[in-house]
Amino acid sequence: MNDEELTATNAKLRAFAASHGMQWILDEVDEAVSLGIPEVRTLRQSSQQGRIIYEDITGVDLTDIPPGRRPKRSEEFVSRRPMTELEQVVLLVEALRRVLVDSEKIASESIDTLNQPVDRFASGSYDQEHPAIDLPPVDGIAFAPDEGSTSPAVELELVRSSHSPRVAEILAQIENEIRS
Repeated sequence: MNDEELTATNAKLRAFAASHGMQWILDEVDEAVSLGIPEVRTLRQSSQQGRIIYEDITGVDLTDIPPGRRPKRSEEFVSRRPMTELEQVVLLVEALRRVLVDSEKIASESIDTLNQPVDRFASGSYDQEHPAIDLPPVDGIAFAPDEGSTSPAVELELVRSSHSPRVAEILAQIENEIRS
């Protein structure tokens, strides 16, 4: 996909998310995009004509240089670079997958686990003075946002949907197309 097609795909995915009540996903993706990608850079300090200069030697293969001739006074720094259009679209697809596919799996497995009978005798939590409480079955999960987040809670009621495999397939096709 060329840059123009990536931009159009990004716009379509963003429009889809916004029109289906997932603006909070876009906000989270935008925040990640604004932070950029952390990279470790290696800078070497040297002197040329009495001036101190710093040369970026990140990625330079130093194994061919004898140990006594290797650059001295080099340090590693962490910097951030902007995300490419491709990285932004991939991030958005991954975010949509986590919400539309993975969260459903997590909720479904959590519901199954919470609804399994507990053998209170085997677990050592049996207390003769306090009889077992008969709890109603769990039929929904709410994913609460992190403290301080403006994202809404996501509630999934009885999340046993037949749409999840198809959504996962569509997202995989989109990801394959954008990487080509």
